[in-house]
Amino acid sequence: MPQTLGAFLAIVAVMTFALNYHRSTLHAQHSVINSEYEVMGSAIAADVMNYIASKPFDARTADNTVSRSNQNTLLLTGPAEFGGCADFDLCNDIDDFDGLASQVRGFEVEPGVSIDFLVDVSVKYIDDAGNTATSPTWAKEVAVRIASADSVGGIPRLIRPIQLKRQFSPQW
Repeated sequence: MPQTLGAFLAIVAVMTFALNYHRSTLHAQHSVINSEYEVMGSAIAADVMNYIASKPFDARTADNTVSRSNQNTLLLTGPAEFGGCADFDLCNDIDDFDGLASQVRGFEVEPGVSIDFLVDVSVKYIDDAGNTATSPTWAKEVAVRIASADSVGGIPRLIRPIQLKRQFSPQW
């Protein structure tokens, strides 16, 4: 009887060790996979931010209503007028991206296989200290937020959303 009990305890000890080993291996693999998703999400965020940066600062600077010679900030688009476009391709200037419905962007892993991410953009005027301004200023802050578009087993592929912020000013 004591040998049977000793053998049973030895089996329990080996099984506990094996279970802990496999759990730590699984945790390490999840960490590596999450890091890969973060890299893909960061690439999508940078791509979206570069696309936004290619647009004019404001509709009034694009049509020269506000220019280097006429620097009246009251003529710039007001914060209440931000947004209004339905798709990335329809936005004409930086503030048009504000409040845009979540867009799905894919990261192509290999030809024909991509992983989808949700992209949200917010735009606001900021003052010299970086605080939100209620009236037009010479600086806008764009925040791009990337989240998982799908999940595996109820767990989002990207565990924590990625947020990228950048400040823009008129280029004259």
